[in-house]
Amino acid sequence: MDYSKVNNALSGWQGSSARRDRERAELGQAMQLQQMNMQQQQMAEQKEQQLDDWMQVIQSKASQVAIRNEDRETVQGLYDQEREVFLAELEKAGNDPVKFMNSGGRRVMQNFYNNLNNSEEIQRIKSNTQQVQSYYEALEGGEGKNAHLISNQSRRDFNAFMEGDIDSFNHKQLAQWSQPKEGDYAGAGNKAQAFLNTDDNYRIFKSNYLIEYDLPSSMYESISDSQLENYAAGYVGGGRAKALQPTIGSIGEVNKSYGARVSKQLSKINRKTISTDLLKSGSQEYEFSVKDFDSGTFVYTQSPENTDVVGSRGFQGSELTFAQIKFGENTITDLEGDTYISDVKADGTMYDENGTLLPVGTQIGSIQPMGVYLGYKIKTADGFKLVTADDVDGAPQDAEHVIMQEYQDDDYITSKERYYVEIDTSNPTKMAMLSKQKGIDGALNRFNSESGIGQQSNVQAQKNLAPLSLTSNQEDVTANVEIYDAPITTTMQQLGVDPARNIVSRSLLLALASGSDDVNSGISQLVRLFNADDSPELNAALVSGNSKQFFDLYLEGLVAQGVDQKVAIDHLIKVDELRSKIQKAHN
Repeated sequence: MDYSKVNNALSGWQGSSARRDRERAELGQAMQLQQMNMQQQQMAEQKEQQLDDWMQVIQSKASQVAIRNEDRETVQGLYDQEREVFLAELEKAGNDPVKFMNSGGRRVMQNFYNNLNNSEEIQRIKSNTQQVQSYYEALEGGEGKNAHLISNQSRRDFNAFMEGDIDSFNHKQLAQWSQPKEGDYAGAGNKAQAFLNTDDNYRIFKSNYLIEYDLPSSMYESISDSQLENYAAGYVGGGRAKALQPTIGSIGEVNKSYGARVSKQLSKINRKTISTDLLKSGSQEYEFSVKDFDSGTFVYTQSPENTDVVGSRGFQGSELTFAQIKFGENTITDLEGDTYISDVKADGTMYDENGTLLPVGTQIGSIQPMGVYLGYKIKTADGFKLVTADDVDGAPQDAEHVIMQEYQDDDYITSKERYYVEIDTSNPTKMAMLSKQKGIDGALNRFNSESGIGQQSNVQAQKNLAPLSLTSNQEDVTANVEIYDAPITTTMQQLGVDPARNIVSRSLLLALASGSDDVNSGISQLVRLFNADDSPELNAALVSGNSKQFFDLYLEGLVAQGVDQKVAIDHLIKVDELRSKIQKAHN
């Protein structure tokens, strides 16, 4: 065989030396490029893993601060909300972790962490955890040697907190008092008086009184001996101490965040089904329960004007917020002019103007947000339907409450059909969004601030306003409410009623005081009239925020004291009308 031909052929195939060098260089470049791509891929995978790990760490840390299941749900809702913002920013970078990090991703991550970790809800939950730990340390530490120094109000609050009736807990530890000596009983009318006569106990119990009810030091001298004796009896006996003892679940609707208040108050009013027959006939008790749904400030039986759907108008001024909760913040940014949400399809929560539930996927088109209502729905063979006037006039049916928003389409030819969208108040993410967008009530922020507690009302401001009375109009009420924040707060603290979050009782107490010629004088009488010692049932009604129960008991007491029943009823009707105006001012 002529190998020379083979060699020549191979030589030709391999090419010249220069060609071989070029090919080697190109292969080297390709390998280098491949290596760089692999490194970039590895970096991308590493960054992606870092992002995943980081998000898990944030969620884990946030969840650890929660004690109750409902708090864990709140944390999850806040996390989900911030996660959506984070993922939207990541998408802008083409879901490329490296590009994301190089284009401001670290700032987005920091915002994610700050918005979650520093949110008011998370801070509240963290504080609760710390306070619960302090409570258990006092209760069980050192074999319970300091358990007797846990305030009775703390015990009540702890029970209410763990049962989900309140969302903030503050442990109050009292100062130790001395045991009476034999001589301290001399001249004492009872055991409580003997304790107060011992060493420095008089001052200690007064100071503990301030701690118990979160009162400022300026209130020290205003605590009467009778009040102090009854208070001391709650710990040492020898007086009328029964009403001061802890009661389980005695505190009612007092959720701090706006979203939580809405969710829990809807849950509370839905504990009992409501008959359509009752809606037809009317019920004073039911009307009061709607009024006590204070976060909505519903106008009882103010139904939609353009359909036969039944409901009560509420949340006025918050229509945009509810629309954004349902369809997203970016979907609709204002309600000015002809603002519509486009390409809407039924999702199982939407009803037509006849109250019929629309099948999922039904094309609705463009719709415009309108009023928000407390409505009703009844079960059907196909699911649910909204209660209409025909249902109210027909055979009685059991219904449940629903928060719904009215919408209208953009078809002028058909005279703008109406639609009703159910709001899911049980969704923690949606409620977290509501709290964030709506914010904590301005009133609640004021009440939570210590600056107003114990301060005198702004007399000058009061002089420039029409005095608050049972006949005040809404404008005058709104202008006057803030003036009486400080004295009403102090009064509620002395009554053991949560001053920051029980808006029903706050409004009721101010309305009662406004029946006097001097509102401040009327406020000063409230503790004497409704304290837990002398009027335990009335006090319990205030603590729970049950206005119907309060009015029934108060009317009974007035009649028993010789007040003409018709006169008493007429007076309480005016009080209730003013209370409704005050609640509206707070919300």
